[in-house]
Amino acid sequence: MERLSRQSRKRGSLASAKPSQRQIKGIIDQASGTVAPVNPPCTGDLNCSGLVDGPDLALLLGAWRSANPTLDLNHDGVVNAADLAVALGAWGACG
Repeated sequence: MERLSRQSRKRGSLASAKPSQRQIKGIIDQASGTVAPVNPPCTGDLNCSGLVDGPDLALLLGAWRSANPTLDLNHDGVVNAADLAVALGAWGACG
């Protein structure tokens, strides 16, 4: 994983936070600022925390209307309301 520039860290964006601060088990895509989870525990748990919660929703909404395959939960080619419905349907603890 690349080190982030000092300027990126100052912006305070989700992508600029260190993985340990976000408790994400994944790889940050520097171009899009999204996280590609590594073996998420359940559908909708985009940050691999064991919960589908606010940080997952933030990742999803941050990629709204993009063609990000990692965050396209229903695999229709775009991050949209259908993916939001999948995330909200899985809200809470995985398992």
